[in-house]
Amino acid sequence: MTELRYNYSTDGTLISATVPRYVFKFAPVNSYSISSLREKYLWFSRPAEFNDIFELPTKVRQEFSDSELRSYFRANLPFHLKKFGVEPPDSGALEATITKLLTEHRTTISTLFQKSQQVRRDLIRICCLSMRYDDPLMWAHYAASFAGVCLVFDFPALVAAGPWFPVQVKYVDQTPVFDPVSTSLRHHAAPRPYQDNAANLEYDQIQFGAKLNAWAHEKELRLCTLQSEPKQHYPEEALLGVIMGPRISQQDEQSIVDAASHSRIPPTFGRLTVDENDSSLTVAGLQNTCVEMAVIGVRNLAKEIRRGGGGGRDVRPNQPIERTASRRSSAERWTL
Repeated sequence: MTELRYNYSTDGTLISATVPRYVFKFAPVNSYSISSLREKYLWFSRPAEFNDIFELPTKVRQEFSDSELRSYFRANLPFHLKKFGVEPPDSGALEATITKLLTEHRTTISTLFQKSQQVRRDLIRICCLSMRYDDPLMWAHYAASFAGVCLVFDFPALVAAGPWFPVQVKYVDQTPVFDPVSTSLRHHAAPRPYQDNAANLEYDQIQFGAKLNAWAHEKELRLCTLQSEPKQHYPEEALLGVIMGPRISQQDEQSIVDAASHSRIPPTFGRLTVDENDSSLTVAGLQNTCVEMAVIGVRNLAKEIRRGGGGGRDVRPNQPIERTASRRSSAERWTL
């Protein structure tokens, strides 16, 4: 089973990530997909632009007991004051401050929780990918009813290349409700508050990686970024191939080949095979697997990932990434 999974040492240190070998991006053939191939970029959208109206909810728990909020402020006020070089009040003054907050600003507290999640949602940009190429619904919806294409990416190379972090979508029965109080208290219970990888990844999963079960067939992976530029460039070695839909026209196929060949080493071109006997879609030699990446640090919305002996790159927004590794031959690109 292909999946994104983080692996921890016995003391909770994040040491590696198990990731899919390939990820797939469906597209019709038009000026946008041609441009993205020629210029080697992925498009990152705001959640408000997604086709799912329930996408990335900002539903936040509203009702909290006094004891829960007291625990929250006891942990957060001293911690954040110290970060800004302010000496926290003594225990008596701290309790008095908390009592005043709960007495005079109870409604404002809940509003701030809601607004903070809204801001976080509005700042993020997301590129949606899939762990599968063989779903007929995605070919129908996202690739012009089988007349488009499916791009095949080397996911480890893609993850390591840009100012983004990966999230695998988890499919749920109902839109989740975020609980800022319990989440924060779990952060503070960690040895290094707000730097604990598991807690940060759980936080990201709730807000950026939950979708209703109706979409489970997509097996979606996401790249998330705080960059404001929607066009984010990838290194040419990250694009391994292009799968042509069975209904693609000769003109569109040639346009895709020309656009992809604009890179110095063009990718493999495959064609989707439709087997009506068992209702399957296949591409010869293309089977997804998992590989492991060494991880040297992950924060809530920032990461540095090292693949093998090489280091991560610092990529400025809207700047093409130079080719830094040799490409495999065409015969090797579908398989490891």
